[in-house]
Amino acid sequence: MGNLSILKRPELGRCPRCRRLIDVSARECPHCSSFLTTNECRDAARLEKETNRRKSRINNRNALLYGLVSLLAAILVAVLGLGVHLKLWNANQRENVADIAAHLWTFIHTNLVPVVATFVLLPILVVLLMRWQRRSDDE
Repeated sequence: MGNLSILKRPELGRCPRCRRLIDVSARECPHCSSFLTTNECRDAARLEKETNRRKSRINNRNALLYGLVSLLAAILVAVLGLGVHLKLWNANQRENVADIAAHLWTFIHTNLVPVVATFVLLPILVVLLMRWQRRSDDE
């Protein structure tokens, strides 16, 4: 009864015979009823932990990539919206560079908190969360 605890997560591993996921502290596979040695249980738990860590890192990289692509898409939409607002596609109605800079400064000045949150705080938060998750995975 010493191995049972609701506070501790069970170590999982794949049975070397039937390849199904089991609790390695059981010492016997509930699916194929084969007896597992201590070394087999330890190796199965280590291999499953390494596999999960690799998959987690791949998922983190994909999430970061998708986040960056989304951020670039949002920037592109904002630039296109600003271009439409300033009528940059029409040479007859196009404003001069000083007016464009003034519009841009007014936009940034009036929306300072969302701009800073989007372009500064959000990437920092994503990096910190990824490092925190990596550290918790290593423990």
